[in-house]
Amino acid sequence: SRAHLIAAVHAQHNRGHRSAHLPQAVPAIQHRDSSTRVSLTQPRTHGIPALTLWAITVLIAILVALTNIGMVLIDLQIVGWKYKTMQNTLTENGILLGALVFIAICVVLAFMAACVVSYIAPICAGSGIPEAKGYMNGNYVQGMFEPPNYFVRAFGIVMSTAAGFPVG
Repeated sequence: SRAHLIAAVHAQHNRGHRSAHLPQAVPAIQHRDSSTRVSLTQPRTHGIPALTLWAITVLIAILVALTNIGMVLIDLQIVGWKYKTMQNTLTENGILLGALVFIAICVVLAFMAACVVSYIAPICAGSGIPEAKGYMNGNYVQGMFEPPNYFVRAFGIVMSTAAGFPVG
């Protein structure tokens, strides 16, 4: 029952478990003799050194920053082209055709983003926050971290922001 689990956790904590902000163990439920017992002393299962974990964390941050810089630069080029094309059309053919060209460019960019996401990696639709939260809570999300999804998400964000959608 819930009361027994809470009592077991408090009993383990009162037996000299280390401070909560620096856990040395992963909480787990162990099944022994048909009874459920909560244990806070199960050792961690990975053997990755702390320095390696920090290096991976810093490397991921650097790669995310470089990806973001690349996306912003590409988006800047596309948006500059979009407005230059609209301005040239507006100057040469009038306001109506200039507005239609602007709308057409935005529709094509949005359509490209939608097609790539729909047909190559449907898991990239949406923000990805619910999937990431579910994964971090221990639920396996099939195909979430495959390499094509990374590129599809980046391409979709660039095309969507270039089209004028408030995403990213």
